[in-house]
Amino acid sequence: MYQTVNDVKMIEEKAKKEQADEKKARRVVQEATKTNLKHENKNGSHK
Repeated sequence: MYQTVNDVKMIEEKAKKEQADEKKARRVVQEATKTNLKHENKNGSHK
């Protein structure tokens, strides 16, 4: 399959953006988990 330099650059940009989005999502999940754990500890709701 033949790709132009432009195609390759576009693919690389898209990949970078997806990676950044993934990192962001991971950070959000981590923060949410931390917050959730803090609330659980305060409420003493250990199962």
